Amino acid sequence: MKKILYLGWIGYNNLGDELMWELFKKHFEEQNLGQSMLVPSVPEVDTGNLSEYDSVVLGGGSLLIPGYTDLAHRALLAGKQVCIWGSGYDRLDGSESWEPVKEWVDDKMAAQIADLAAGSVYFGVRGPLTYRLLKSAGIPMGRIFVSGDSGLLLPGPRAGAKPAADKTIAINWGTTYNKLLGKNELQVEDALAAAAREWVQQGCRLYLYPVWGPDRGPLERLAGKIGNQPAVEVERRLLGAAEVIDRLSGCRLSVNFKLHANMLSLAAEVPFISLGYRFKCFDFAESVGMSDLILPTNAPDLTLRLRNKAAALESRREEFVRRMLLHRDNYRKKLLAPFHQHLI
Repeated sequence: MKKILYLGWIGYNNLGDELMWELFKKHFEEQNLGQSMLVPSVPEVDTGNLSEYDSVVLGGGSLLIPGYTDLAHRALLAGKQVCIWGSGYDRLDGSESWEPVKEWVDDKMAAQIADLAAGSVYFGVRGPLTYRLLKSAGIPMGRIFVSGDSGLLLPGPRAGAKPAADKTIAINWGTTYNKLLGKNELQVEDALAAAAREWVQQGCRLYLYPVWGPDRGPLERLAGKIGNQPAVEVERRLLGAAEVIDRLSGCRLSVNFKLHANMLSLAAEVPFISLGYRFKCFDFAESVGMSDLILPTNAPDLTLRLRNKAAALESRREEFVRRMLLHRDNYRKKLLAPFHQHLI
């Protein structure tokens, strides 16, 4: 039986990374019908020993970085079948410009990715910024394309989910341990709380939710800054993806910190404002036509900008929904190609 290793940052209860693994597993099992064994790279799996695998998949997430590309390249040199499935690049930079520059990719990684581009059965990257970065590094791009983030395969709300309600805003907040643009989570939190208080004063209801265990403390702190009032609901459980999508489907818009909170919002067909804290957020927002609704976390006057973005989104809500769903549907076809074409 063929044995396949799925590489991803899984086994750490981060909803975004776990859901991408579950999506890969779901579509793999639907097409494979038990003909191959799929192994996830959870912490107890020795990914250093590739000899027992026939294929290696570099899965969804920010995995076009040293370590993961080393493993994929080793697999290729060992004659394994390699698939790059919606992986992306991530970087924390001190400027507000997110146009990639070739200096971000060193010669070793550029050479590895060039080999992978030539030898992989499929090489789809998360977004146009990752694509432009690889191109700027001089990597031949003939077989590399933008597949979209694998989280775009998330299904929509389940039957019976509450329809979108007027004046309900979902807010995702948490922590990156200050590994964000501006390196000051508390400053962003204060700005978000100030905007949220104004939304409540305008008659909005708020639904605050986490996507990772360590997010819950900062989320409670944010709720305290907004004020303990009936209009503010705090989700204290770490919900599964389907539950989050159902809840978000009852909101008019969402404001999200973590990358995959935006993806869950899109799956719920709810337009989002992204708090752009790292390169990956800008990569995804541009990929789905939402780059005009992303705010760098070190932007000045963040409270005012949040208010203005929310007002612009509300005034053009249907346009934004149509735009993001069109991109989603186009990417879904590309992300499913490895399964439908039996490339894995």
